[in-house]
This record gives sequence, structure tokens and C-alpha cells, in this order.
Amino acid sequence: MVAVEYNSHREELARRIKALRIEQGYSIRNFSLMIGISKTHLANVESAQASPTFDMLERIAAGLNTKVSDLVTFK
Repeated sequence: MVAVEYNSHREELARRIKALRIEQGYSIRNFSLMIGISKTHLANVESAQASPTFDMLERIAAGLNTKVSDLVTFK
């Protein structure tokens, strides 16, 4: 995979996570507390400054009532 694809996928993942969190009415603070991830790290994931671990993706997906595959399936 070339770097451009990786970056665009990370950016798309970041947008999906943030959009779903906001759509479900969670502040970044409340959501981070709910799923056990620091607010700073979640903010970095949502801004595509950091890549989430698989464990973190599982927590995020569970908190958003979705599947990891729904977060990471790119067209």
C-alpha cells in the first residue's frame, strides 16, 4: 500500500469515528471516558494525527454500537 492510500484511509477512519460520535450525541470527553481512552489520544485519532490500535478500534466500535469492519471498510 502506498503512503497516499494509507493517509487517506486514516483520514477517512478519523472522519467516520468523529461523525458517528457526534451523531450519537457524545462529547469527546464523555465518549473517551466511556470507552477508556484518553481524551487527547481520541482527539488525535479523530484528527488523523494518530492511528488507533486494534484494541482501541474495538472499544470505539463497541461504544458507537457498530462493528470494526464498518469503520475500516474503504471503497
